[in-house]
Amino acid sequence: MSMVVTATTGNYKNLQQFQIKRFDFYQSASVDVRYEDEQGRELAEGTVTYPQGAFKGKAYTTEQKKIPGYGFIGMKRGSLPPSGTLADWGTNGTVTYVYRRGATDTKTEKKTVTRTIYYKYKPGVTGPTLPPAYTQTAEFTRTVTGGRPGPWSPSSKNFAPVDSLNVPGYTPDVATVPGLTVNPGSTPSDVTVYYDKIAPRVTTETKDVTRTVVYEYEDGVTSGRPALPREVQQNVQFTRQVSEDPATGKKTYGNWTPSRQTVDAVDTPAIKGFTPNKTRVNSASVSPTDPSWREIVSYAPATQRGTIVYRTDGRNGVPAKTLHTDNVSGQSDTPVNYTTTDKINEFKQQGYDLVSDGFTKAGGQRFDSNNNVDQTWEVVLTPRIETRSETKQVLRTIEYQYGDGVTEGRPALPPTVTQPASFNRQVSVNKVTGVETPGAWSRRSGTLPEVSSPGITGFTPDRASVPLITVTPTSPDSKEVVKYNLDEQRGSIKYVTDGKNGVPVKTLYTDSVTGKSGEPVSYSTVARIEQLKQAGYTLVSDGFTQPNGQTFDKDKTQDQTWTVVVTPRLDDNTNPAELNNKVTRTISTNTQMVNHLWSLFVKVQRRLQTQLSSTRKYLVPSSTNTQMVKQQVVQL
Repeated sequence: MSMVVTATTGNYKNLQQFQIKRFDFYQSASVDVRYEDEQGRELAEGTVTYPQGAFKGKAYTTEQKKIPGYGFIGMKRGSLPPSGTLADWGTNGTVTYVYRRGATDTKTEKKTVTRTIYYKYKPGVTGPTLPPAYTQTAEFTRTVTGGRPGPWSPSSKNFAPVDSLNVPGYTPDVATVPGLTVNPGSTPSDVTVYYDKIAPRVTTETKDVTRTVVYEYEDGVTSGRPALPREVQQNVQFTRQVSEDPATGKKTYGNWTPSRQTVDAVDTPAIKGFTPNKTRVNSASVSPTDPSWREIVSYAPATQRGTIVYRTDGRNGVPAKTLHTDNVSGQSDTPVNYTTTDKINEFKQQGYDLVSDGFTKAGGQRFDSNNNVDQTWEVVLTPRIETRSETKQVLRTIEYQYGDGVTEGRPALPPTVTQPASFNRQVSVNKVTGVETPGAWSRRSGTLPEVSSPGITGFTPDRASVPLITVTPTSPDSKEVVKYNLDEQRGSIKYVTDGKNGVPVKTLYTDSVTGKSGEPVSYSTVARIEQLKQAGYTLVSDGFTQPNGQTFDKDKTQDQTWTVVVTPRLDDNTNPAELNNKVTRTISTNTQMVNHLWSLFVKVQRRLQTQLSSTRKYLVPSSTNTQMVKQQVVQL
């Protein structure tokens, strides 16, 4: 592996010698930087900065140098930008700054001076959101020519005074932040304005309550009459503290002092020839919440008094008593300003009827002239009796159910039957007391007819019918339940001969069976057929036995019958004559004895059949011989 290391000193001709003590090689990316005049002559050396390393995709930066006697005029055509990104490994190009001899390098320099005013609550104080911080800014500029700065413009500025903003209910510790003159070298301090809560404003509130006693003539006429007394004003005063929150304006009220006061009683002055409506205006207890008010004492000429009494007549269950009294008054020989119409209508609404009105008459009533005796008028009333009709209905309900509660897969049950019996009567109602007096019922009793229980195939009701019943108005409603149970079915299994082999058609056995409709028949022909086989019969057909057994039908009017047919078995015999020998024995006709002999006979027959040898074969029905011998035994 060979390597060439090349170095250059640029336009400088002096040779440099150096010793390499260590050489590390790695791949890198770079740019070159040149500072030259308009003729391309290099004016100064420069450096490139690689903030993230000299690698592809990383940044590079260069700087514009100040070269005495020269002024920067721009970047050379084709130059890389002063700062950028390394696009590839190796040298990416050259950044070239171009300068002109005698050119002036001019730039504008700025300086900003600020002061910030902050608004805060004092520690421990809270309130609404305060205004945001306010920043005052002063800008200064100057021209720098060839690296030489000129004077700042302006040389100074003034920060205006800043009034602290109003926060209702709170006060700032600085009402106005004073103005300030600053220059480019100033470093003014920030200002913090602290707000504290204003103490509540406390005032005293008073409340006057006045009672005014006023005197007047009842009819308003004063002409020609004595002068009325002057009105009397009685005043009481209450006080309380009121604290107002300056921030919210909310007022907090203390308790009134005192809590209550009393205005004294005022005796009514006398006016000759007139009567006051009250001889004294009583003392009164007054609270701070009471409004002022007026008490009117009215004077009227001497009057006559009368009473209208509303009473009952003591009939229709209500004793004689006074229901209501109205008092009337007026001057002698003047009309009584009263009518009984409204009150009588009111009592009619309560259930009374008018018997007599002792007040109302043509031309109306008038007050008399007797000051010693009050007048009285009576209005007599009696409770009103009304009649209404009452109907009572007695119901009998008949429901139909299956006895075992099962309905699935069964015929629908008959619908419920409802049988009503109605009774009527008149009831007298006292509209005052509410007492009701019933009359006699229109009939003493009624009948609910018999109801036959509907049929359901395969089921039998627990009663054929619900009987007729007699009910009265006081009878309670009733309920009858008819339950349907599976029918009791009967059947018989008959064992009969087929009429062949010398034995006529006849029934040998009859076995009876019972059960419920639709249920399996619990019976087997096996034992009985085996018994008949032992007796010499052969099975022809078994009309009972089925793969899934027999089931009782749902027809309870006709018993089921199953027939098992057998036929006598034929055996080979060589001496028919011997088979016809009589076996005789005197026995009683007792059934038990006959059966016993029959059993013995069967055993003898079997023994004979095994002992006989034949030279000649006769086909003789063993059952025929058996029947003949049995008959002979019975005859004995």
